Amino acid sequence: LGRTARLVGLQFHEETARDMDLPTDVERGDRASARDFARWLTAVLRAQGEDVATQESDDAVVVTQAGWRAVRELALADPLKAFDAYNELWLGAAAAHDRFLRVQTTRRLDDKGWHVAWTISGR
Repeated sequence: LGRTARLVGLQFHEETARDMDLPTDVERGDRASARDFARWLTAVLRAQGEDVATQESDDAVVVTQAGWRAVRELALADPLKAFDAYNELWLGAAAAHDRFLRVQTTRRLDDKGWHVAWTISGR
């Protein structure tokens, strides 16, 4: 499932980025590229109804998500593995945007719900 999600992300990024007037396939691996991908990711997640915020640090852009609306009423056998497969969609999109970016995902599910962060930086 993760492999399929990654391929969808690779194919889906270019068209949606153009619709948002954002670059794709830039191959720079710099801060501006990380910022552009964070803008894209934030817009797509918000379009899905997610609660998303973006912050910049000295060396990265961090997109955070509180909750995961798509699965809130589903009984997942292994929620963390389900998220990891879903996350491949965004990793594929990041590779299509700029293969030199590094995207580190942290995710946690506790009694207060999902807490997710994507840290996007150059390599």
